[in-house]
Amino acid sequence: MDWKIKENKKIDIPFDLNLPEVLVRLLAGRGIEGSEAVREFLEPDYEKGVHDPFLFSDMGKVVERIAQARDNKERVVIFGDYDADGITSSVILKETLETLGIAVAVYIPDKRSEGYGMNLGAIEKLAEEETKLIITVDCGITGIEEVERARELGIDVIITDHHHVPEELPKALAVINPRTGNSGYPFLELAGVGVAFKVAQAIFEKLLPQKKEQVKWFLDLVAIGTVADCVPLVGENRIFVKYGLLVLSKTKRNGLLQLFSVARLNIDENNVPSTRNIGFHIAPRINAAGRINHANLAYDLLVEGDIAKARVFALELEENNSHRQKITETATNEVKVLAENSFKDKKLIFAVGENFPIGVVGLVAGKIAQQFNKPTAVLQKGETESKGSFRSIPQVNI
Repeated sequence: MDWKIKENKKIDIPFDLNLPEVLVRLLAGRGIEGSEAVREFLEPDYEKGVHDPFLFSDMGKVVERIAQARDNKERVVIFGDYDADGITSSVILKETLETLGIAVAVYIPDKRSEGYGMNLGAIEKLAEEETKLIITVDCGITGIEEVERARELGIDVIITDHHHVPEELPKALAVINPRTGNSGYPFLELAGVGVAFKVAQAIFEKLLPQKKEQVKWFLDLVAIGTVADCVPLVGENRIFVKYGLLVLSKTKRNGLLQLFSVARLNIDENNVPSTRNIGFHIAPRINAAGRINHANLAYDLLVEGDIAKARVFALELEENNSHRQKITETATNEVKVLAENSFKDKKLIFAVGENFPIGVVGLVAGKIAQQFNKPTAVLQKGETESKGSFRSIPQVNI
């Protein structure tokens, strides 16, 4: 692959910051130019840089409906996702609503049998359990049919998501997604957990003003979900991660403490973790639950108050992660053989096999795409349909 050197354009050096020119040029190459932008990037400030959650145009509706659920003692369900972003989002909103005194449950779908996002079977089940309000986290923006069915069954739906927006939106009570055209929110790159945190901020501000400082203690989870979801670490994301790493070093969550212990991570108040600790050690273990068995294991770990039970969950998660590593390596080696032979002279790699576990096809596709610098698809072959993941590379022409 030939290197393409970007034109060495003239840039303004912010002398007031006393930075090396090479650093200024590196930042400019990433679109960060001028004293103010550089300072915000290098010195993220929670008090100055975190936006008002009510800039979301629908946030007022969200808080009003949640207050109604509290006053009427309604059953509320958080509909989550099975990855680290979705699990941390679920925990944040569950604990926020419980602080309000709301009876809240969390529903995380099974990756193999239900797939991603809301599904009609789950909606029917939640209706039978007399659920009156569903709040999605890290999913829901494409759930047109599911939201319509929920409405027919007398369930209001609030969608909180961060994924790209389809042409037609579900007819939900409210949609909190910075990417919608009328969201009103100035920062588009939030992870799902970042969106959930904004909802928590709004709830504490309006319904729990005397406790609103407590919301910062969720930043350990926000940092985990944000780094795990690989969103750009700029703007609010950068602030959340900077302060979240500090909170993570002081976390009182028994599940995280036991995960640190089992994974042999030296994290405490004197040893603040790095984004690498999250990306290569913490997040993969949390994700392993949904890839191998069910994401409820990781969720249970994060909310568990009993040390002994948390230890058991952490050990089981460690076993899942080891198994995940083994099956990922096996599948990757199989696809590598295909890439080196059948797809050697082709511009993309397309692998289908009955023995490719659905929980790791995305990991395998990502590894192969990176190694061979070609767009890659890895699918698990089924009787009537195949499921899998596609991974591409920057600036590819097919």
